[in-house]
Amino acid sequence: GPKKVIFMGDGYHDAKVLKRCAFGIAPANARVEAIAAADFVTPSRSGDGAVMDACIEIERRFFAPELSKYAVCIVAAGKGSRMGEFTKHLNKALLPVHGKPAIAYIVESYPANAEFVIALGYLGEMLQTYLLAAYPERSFTFVDVANYDQAGAGPGYSLLCCKEHLQRPFVLANVDALTVGLIPPPVNNWLGIARVEDTTRFCSVAIDDEGTIIRIDDKKKTNNRFAFTGIAGILDHSDFWKALAADEALIAAERQVSP
Repeated sequence: GPKKVIFMGDGYHDAKVLKRCAFGIAPANARVEAIAAADFVTPSRSGDGAVMDACIEIERRFFAPELSKYAVCIVAAGKGSRMGEFTKHLNKALLPVHGKPAIAYIVESYPANAEFVIALGYLGEMLQTYLLAAYPERSFTFVDVANYDQAGAGPGYSLLCCKEHLQRPFVLANVDALTVGLIPPPVNNWLGIARVEDTTRFCSVAIDDEGTIIRIDDKKKTNNRFAFTGIAGILDHSDFWKALAADEALIAAERQVSP
């Protein structure tokens, strides 16, 4: 019967089915009747990723119930020195992008019930105040990172400071990374990557024909063509923490995530 059906449609007549089925989905560019009847509207338009958006949401809602309230760790402790004068008196996560703080785009990329763990350092109280005021309905745990600008600091160190709050699958979300569309939940281990020409500035990866990562290089000149964006899904969190804690090597004077 209809109450055991998931249906996706974009037309006038689809609206009737969308209302009756167990879970109705409409793409962003559907007719207004379909959007009004749907339980979920994809961020993407049809032909631009709407079906993938639907698959991610279906998996999250129906096939990974243990991940329905997964954690998201936002690393926001650094000074943002590469931004120069812009971050002299402002936390880099609050820099405006089209009139909206960068951190707002990140928070709104995740489900309403996601639980956020925020690594704070430079001007951290400013960021905390904004998040609590802008998103009173969201769940935040704030972690103070004592060393955010001396040798040994870095995203890897900030993550280790948050370890006790992340003993479960989680998404790592570096505050420098803005995306379009849904962020996949940590139903497996994955890295977000983007094509680059010069790998010396980034942690880069080599991938095989199936999209599996076969090598990671950190700030080296290689023939890799993809850089790690700072966003990752971490399902096997126990293995992740063991590997991160075991390697204290510094890269560019910072403790990185790449180990």
